Amino acid sequence: MARLVVIAGPDLGKTFELSDTQILGRDRDATFPLADNGTSRKHIRVSRSTDGYSVIDLESKNGTWVNGDRISRSSLSEGDVIVIGETHLRIEDVRVTPSAVPPPRPSPQGSQGVEVRTAAGKIGEKALTSKKAPGHGTLDVDLSQYSPMVRWLVILGVASVVLLIAWLAWKAGGGTMPS
Repeated sequence: MARLVVIAGPDLGKTFELSDTQILGRDRDATFPLADNGTSRKHIRVSRSTDGYSVIDLESKNGTWVNGDRISRSSLSEGDVIVIGETHLRIEDVRVTPSAVPPPRPSPQGSQGVEVRTAAGKIGEKALTSKKAPGHGTLDVDLSQYSPMVRWLVILGVASVVLLIAWLAWKAGGGTMPS
C-alpha cells in the first residue's frame, strides 16, 4: 500500500498510509493532521486514480512543492518529495511498472561528477565531483531526503575547509600582507 513518510519537519518519522483521498494540513479534522505551523489548515489533497496518486494544493498560503517545483497539481511517482511548510514527505510503495522508470544513462569512462537520481529514476543535480573508478557502476544517491538547511550547512562546511586550506597555504608562503 502506498504511504507518505515524513522525512523532515516537526512530524519527522511519521508514516501515513494512503487511501483514495486524504487531506493534509494543520487542521485537527484533516485526514493527516500536521504539527507544522508553516502549513495551512487544509494544505493539500492527495488522491488515488487509475493512473496512480496525485497531489493538489488547496490554495495554501505558503504553497506546495514536488521535487523542488512549485505546483498547484501534480501526479506523484515513487520517491517523489512533497514539501509543505517545513514538512517534507516522500511517497513510497507506489506500484510503478518497470517501463515507467527510465534506465540510467551510461556515463563516459573517466568522466567527472556523480550522477544523482531519485528513486523514480529522475535525474537530479550533480553531487561533489570525483573520478569514477574504471569498471565500477554509477552511484545512486537520493539527496531529496535532506532539507535545504542541511544542504546549506554542507556548502558552508566545504567553504570553511577551502578557506582554511587557503589560509594555511598563505601562512606557509610567509604569511605577510603586502604594503
